[in-house]
Amino acid sequence: MMRRSIWRLTAPAIVPPNLDWARGDARPDKSAIFYLNSTHHGFQVHAVTPIPDLRLTMYKFVHEGTGSVVYHIDNNDQNNAFCIGFGTPATSSRGTTHVLEHTVLCGSDKYPVKDPFFHMLRRSLSTFMNAMTGADYTLYPFATVNPQDFQNLLDVYLDAVFMPQLRQDDFRQEGHRLEPVLEEREVPAVLNDKGEEIKPAEKHTVVKELKYNGVVFNEMLGVVSEPSRHFMQELQANMLPGTHYEHLSGGDPPEVLNLTHKELVQYHRRHYSPSNSVAFVYGDLDPRPALQAVGHYYTQLHQRSAHGTGDTDDDLISTVGGERVPIPSLQQFKDAPWSHETTGPSSVMGDPAQQSKAIVSYALPPPPGRERMDRDTFVKLSVLEALLTDGPAAPMYRKLISEGQLGSSFAPMSGFAHFYSTPLLSFGVDHMDKAKTTAADVEAAVVDCLKTTAREGFDPRRVESTVFQSELSQRHRGASYGVNACIGLSAIAITNQADPAEFLNWLPTLREIANSPEQLQKMIDDLLAGNSHRMTMAVHADPEHSSKIEKKIADRLAIKNKEHADSVKVDPTVDERLRVDHEEWLRRVNRPNETDLLPSLTVRDIPPKALAEPPMRMVHDGVELIATEANGLVYVNFMIPQRPELYDPARLDAAHPLYHSTMLSPVLTSLVAGLGSKAHDFEEFDVVSQLVASGIGFGGSLAQRSEAEDEFIAGTTCGFYTTSDRLVRALDLVKQLLLEPRLAADMTAKDRQYLQTNLVDRAARKADGLQRNGHRIAAMQSYASVSYAASLGDHFAGLTQAQFLDKLKSRLTGDAADAALDEVLAARDERILDLPRRAHDLGADVWAVCDDANAEAVALALRDFRQAISGNTKVVNATPRSLSIDRTQRSAPEGVQTTELPINASYAASTYTHGLSYMSKEQQALRLGLQLVKSEFLHREVRELGGAYGVMTEATLNGITGGIAFSSYRDPTPERSIETFAKVGAWLSDSANVTQARLNEAKLRLFAGLDHPITCDTFGAKRRVNGLTPEGEQHIRDTLLAITPADVIAAASVGFAEANARSAVLAPKKATGTAEQGDAQE
Repeated sequence: MMRRSIWRLTAPAIVPPNLDWARGDARPDKSAIFYLNSTHHGFQVHAVTPIPDLRLTMYKFVHEGTGSVVYHIDNNDQNNAFCIGFGTPATSSRGTTHVLEHTVLCGSDKYPVKDPFFHMLRRSLSTFMNAMTGADYTLYPFATVNPQDFQNLLDVYLDAVFMPQLRQDDFRQEGHRLEPVLEEREVPAVLNDKGEEIKPAEKHTVVKELKYNGVVFNEMLGVVSEPSRHFMQELQANMLPGTHYEHLSGGDPPEVLNLTHKELVQYHRRHYSPSNSVAFVYGDLDPRPALQAVGHYYTQLHQRSAHGTGDTDDDLISTVGGERVPIPSLQQFKDAPWSHETTGPSSVMGDPAQQSKAIVSYALPPPPGRERMDRDTFVKLSVLEALLTDGPAAPMYRKLISEGQLGSSFAPMSGFAHFYSTPLLSFGVDHMDKAKTTAADVEAAVVDCLKTTAREGFDPRRVESTVFQSELSQRHRGASYGVNACIGLSAIAITNQADPAEFLNWLPTLREIANSPEQLQKMIDDLLAGNSHRMTMAVHADPEHSSKIEKKIADRLAIKNKEHADSVKVDPTVDERLRVDHEEWLRRVNRPNETDLLPSLTVRDIPPKALAEPPMRMVHDGVELIATEANGLVYVNFMIPQRPELYDPARLDAAHPLYHSTMLSPVLTSLVAGLGSKAHDFEEFDVVSQLVASGIGFGGSLAQRSEAEDEFIAGTTCGFYTTSDRLVRALDLVKQLLLEPRLAADMTAKDRQYLQTNLVDRAARKADGLQRNGHRIAAMQSYASVSYAASLGDHFAGLTQAQFLDKLKSRLTGDAADAALDEVLAARDERILDLPRRAHDLGADVWAVCDDANAEAVALALRDFRQAISGNTKVVNATPRSLSIDRTQRSAPEGVQTTELPINASYAASTYTHGLSYMSKEQQALRLGLQLVKSEFLHREVRELGGAYGVMTEATLNGITGGIAFSSYRDPTPERSIETFAKVGAWLSDSANVTQARLNEAKLRLFAGLDHPITCDTFGAKRRVNGLTPEGEQHIRDTLLAITPADVIAAASVGFAEANARSAVLAPKKATGTAEQGDAQE
């Protein structure tokens, strides 16, 4: 099962001390500057909260004019972050907040540039830039390590949210529009009575029909056909009646079409005000420049609010109100439990009759004397949820899934939904067979489990492990801590209307729980046992659900087309006016952009030296160590090389006797730890492993060697982190898995049942993820047919793997269940028993990161561990062991491979192959060219004009050199996108398109990703997993920095010359089609 962790914040990232980024002045002593009641640029310090456990201090600044709050989280982290958020509860399902989030970023007073947000992506070295809309809020966060970049982004973001232009044209592009589909028709020649031509034949462009388009409209077509998203919306709407949660904040597609531009503008005026905002400034920077910038807008808008009339549309945009918008909570709790049953979308694969979801949900009132939930209750409920549901030994998992067999996994929304103004605690099952199980069965099981747990309590070891896991998380250094903290705390401040400083440090409450865990049992009685606001909901899969939505839209469109046709009969010029209006809109959308108005870094801001990790040294045979600041944790990784025969192309032929075990490879790897060891069954192993490590799990790795593309590094990997005092116990458990495994002969009926449930759930989750990752699935299909090496991604992670698992699931849920289980267990036995043999024959690579003070003890523990699992092998891989995989390019069949699925949106992909090596100058020039063409050509053609939610480019084929790939996401015009992809080579070959200025922007965007902060958990991976040495990394960097426009043009001529092209589309299943579900068509 997939482990679900409770909400918590990890410790800030620590940038290695040998990284020398250009910084400004020395870090100031902030405690001497920002003391209580001190004033800075119109903000007064109202609170100073040191949190030693997290090595940070939080400052609360209140704006004197508006009362608006800005928080500064101070710690020694150079990845500085900012977030400003607004309370934006939905007032309808028209997607107002969602469309507004998009259009706000389409130009502002100071920066009247079309799409300044997307332009800043390539004028910045940001490590994070985004905007997001929830049911309660809209947030605008960013992060960067460059001080000037921080100020640039801050200026653009603040002007965007407070002074947006909100143009009608942008509303049509991002929201929705009714546009003509044009076609050329030939008007026959006019002849006289003698048959002589008096007027030649002419071609006229006419309106064939009308269609709906728009980025948000198309995005939500895909969202509403995802079963889990529909289920979540159904639950919140019925559990929290009379609140904004009844509405689909992202927008219900038929309702999105009712949204008007005026409504959008009015909503912005009401909600995007200083008094309705909260802002966070995070990191080691001096916050005063940020306070000055924010204060400038707060003061300006406060003055406008005091004098503006709001009588005109212009005033609606520029005059912002001064009140905080309340986030409604449930006011009337029901006095008796109730039930709700409905239908929703079906999964992409599988039997709809086995895709029901059922859940029992409780609305949780606030503690006495409070309007919203406090920190202690928040943390205790989070821990209670983890104890009830986390892991196979959890009582609710046993009752509903492993023993109860009511479903194969927990339903979406199971657990503590703290993100609502009235939180929910819910327990339910997914992939329920409605012929065998009812919602009443689930309700009875949940109620019984809660009663039993309240009476008997929890295993003390599980309480200890939950606290330990939380403490590990607090100490772990995450590279994205800052921006995640800003996002999470903004949401809490808006939804809970609480002081976010209260929610930062969980450790005091966790320690209280560890000392008196019985209080959790009392919470079950107090909050759940007598809670009458309890709903039991079931949603059954309806294969026609998506079609019904499409029909609503089609019926509305039919009316529009009829109205248009009737208008043309009365006035033939209507067609021409509509065509001209659309063409004028296109010209405005494609107008030249004055991007020079936007602030920008330059190529000179890119550090010339690659980010260097702390040095790795061999401390014992096959054991390497990185000693650096690790906050008392030890990060352990090891890889056992794979045998090359696993990647024999013949084994992926369905007729090959080893095809089944080969296709099972991802499953078998995950089951190394999934079924426990000889000493501990799956439940007990989960308990003991959570007491000593972050999570012991195995995975597979296959990566092309960066500096030798004919070689691949493949192996079985394992990684975890723990404290130094528990390291040996953790390693002992891993040794048990490898040397004393639980084999088929050891399996009890309980073990077999758990495995069956696990496999069924894996297949179901794989199918459910196809639409969410549709662009990646389509891309893997497109390059699978042109390269065997690239096809491995499709076989092990793409549509082919999903289809294989779906067939396995059918066997596991039918009469052949025992035989199917026997086959899986036999393959697992063979794979596990071969692990120590491989470690002995091929060597095992072990590396770890720890504090210098613990280095010697860690080195000895890892030495003993490696010797044990490899049988004291003399094989030591000073560099990662490589194997060869067939990279021969295939001749792709002509045409587009189309796979029809029960989805509402399409995904398109195209692959073009070439013979370039990864380290070559041409390959690096292509990387920059693809970054450039995505920004300057594809974004406009595929997203803005085509209506797709997004477009992606890849300089490799799933990490394999020898080709490039393009893909689109939730795309209403996939054929048009494929035609656009085919034009990229010619576009990049035109010197008018590849200018030095555009190339510089492409370099900034590319290096922003390359130079993302690195942290302890990733140290060593580049070298051991990808075979990339520091020297090779620096060579790539030097090559990229030296690339010229002429180099890009030359590379395009090589990369696209005689390219072997292949395209694939995932498309909605036609209601009248004859194709079987999931079948590919030419």
